[in-house]
Amino acid sequence: MNLDNILQNFRKPYPERKHIGLDRMYELMRLVNNPQNDYPSIHVAGTNGKGSVSAMLHSVFCNLGYKVGIFTSPHLERFTERIKINDQEIREIDFLRILNQNILPAVKKLDAELFGEPTEFEIINAVAFYYFSEQKIDLAIFEAGLGGRLDSTNVLKNVLASIITSVSYDHTDRLGNTLEKITGEKAGIIKENVPVIINKSNPHHEIYFQKTNLLYFASPEFLQIKELILENENISSEIISYPKVGYRIISNDQDSIFFQQEIFLPFIANYQLENLAIVLKTLDVIKKIIPPTPLCKVGLRKKSKGDRYKKTFYFSMLSLPLVLSPPLQRRVRVDFLLPSFSTLGEREGLGVSFLTQGIKNTKWSGRFEFINYYGLQIILDGAHNEQGIKSFSETFNELAKDKNVITIFACNKNKDYQKMLDCLTPFTDFFVITKSHVEIKATEPNKISEYLKSLNKDHQIVTEYSQSIKFASKIMTERSYNKHETLICICGSLYLIGSIRAFINSKR
Repeated sequence: MNLDNILQNFRKPYPERKHIGLDRMYELMRLVNNPQNDYPSIHVAGTNGKGSVSAMLHSVFCNLGYKVGIFTSPHLERFTERIKINDQEIREIDFLRILNQNILPAVKKLDAELFGEPTEFEIINAVAFYYFSEQKIDLAIFEAGLGGRLDSTNVLKNVLASIITSVSYDHTDRLGNTLEKITGEKAGIIKENVPVIINKSNPHHEIYFQKTNLLYFASPEFLQIKELILENENISSEIISYPKVGYRIISNDQDSIFFQQEIFLPFIANYQLENLAIVLKTLDVIKKIIPPTPLCKVGLRKKSKGDRYKKTFYFSMLSLPLVLSPPLQRRVRVDFLLPSFSTLGEREGLGVSFLTQGIKNTKWSGRFEFINYYGLQIILDGAHNEQGIKSFSETFNELAKDKNVITIFACNKNKDYQKMLDCLTPFTDFFVITKSHVEIKATEPNKISEYLKSLNKDHQIVTEYSQSIKFASKIMTERSYNKHETLICICGSLYLIGSIRAFINSKR
C-alpha cells in the first residue's frame, strides 16, 4: 500500500472529529518515547508568512553547518516535501518505514475511546518528530499547521523561540471569528521562559504580554530597499525559472547585529519584508542561546599514527573564523569555543555574513515564483486567504502596470473567495476559473463564476487545471495580447499552485 492510501485512512472531515486537544498527541508521542524532546526547536505560527520565515531560518542554519530539520505544511507536489533535513526531503521508503514500524503500531495502542483516532496531520507530524530524532539533527524548525494552541506541533518541549508571523482572518470556523480569538489561538504556542518574536503589526499585543515578558517585536521599518533585481538568465530552454529575483536591502537597525549589513532577499513580494524582519529579529534574540555543535570548535587531529598534526577549523552562528598556528606541544586534539560574533561580528563584519548568505540561499517554491513557460510569463503565488491575496496584489499591481493580466484562480471551500477576487479584479483582464487536484476541498467554479458575473468581469471555467494555462494562451491569441506584455497570474490555493507546478515540471 502506498503512502497516500495509508494516510487516506486518517483523512476525515473536521466536524466528525472528537477529542479536540493535545492529549492524543502527547499520548502518541509517549508511546514512541517522546522523540520531539531529543532536539531543540524553533516553533512558528501565524496566518500568513510562517512558511517563508521557516524556510529562511532553515537556510540560515544550514549555511552555518547545522544539521537542521524542517516541518512545513501543506506540501505542493509531494508529501515528502513536508519533512526535510538540510533541504533534502525524507525518502518515501523512510517515511513508510517509520510509519509502519513505529507510528502505526503506537496508534493501535491508543485508547480510541479515551483519545480518539489521530488525524492525518498528526500522523505526518509524528513521523517528522521521529525521523528528526532518528537522524540526530542539531535543530528543528516546526511550522504549526493550524492555529497553535491545539496544533499537534505544540507538544514540543525543548523550544528555543516561539514565532508568530501575521494574524488575520482564516479558518474562522475553528479558530474563532474575531482577531482577538485568532490571536489567542496563535499565542497558545508561547511557553514559559521562551523568547517570543511577533510581527509588530499584529493586533492585540496585550494577549502576548499576558503570557510572557520575553516579547520581541519585528518590523520592516529598519529595512531599506536599495535595488529590485528581476532577471532570467539567457538559457536556451522553453521552461525556465528566474534564478535572480529579489531585493537588495540594507538594515538600519542600530540594535541589531545586521546593522549596515547588505542582505539579499530572494523574494520580491512586499510582504516578504515583514517576514525578513521576523527572521532577523529571531537571529538577534537567539544568538546567545543557540546550542553549540561540533562546528563551534577548532582543533587539531591526527589522520593516523605518525602523521603530522592537521589543523581543522570550524565556525558557527556563535563564532568567527580564526586563523591559528598549530601548537607545538604533543596533543592529539585541542578544543575551545570561538568568540561570539555578538561582540565581534558588528565590528569585524565577519560572522554575520554567514547568516546573510543563508537568507540569500533560501528556496521556497510557489511564493511569487516567476516561470517562463514556452514564452508565457507566469507568476505563481500561494496566497490563499483574503490577507494573503491583498498582500500579493499590492506587489503584483506594481509589476502589472501597462501589462495585460490573465488570472488563473481557484480556492478552498472555507475561504472568502469574494473578498479575494475583489483584490484581484482591479488588474485582471480575464479570469480562468479552475480546480486543483484536491477537488474535495475546492470551491465550486460555478459559485466563483456567479460572483464574477456580478462584477461584469470576463471569465471562463476550465475545470481541468492542466488545461488552464493552455486556455490562457488561447485567450491571449484571441485578444492579440503580446507575450512580452502579458502576465499570467496563478493564485488562490496552495493546492492549485502545487498542481500547476507538478504539471509544468512534467513538461520539462
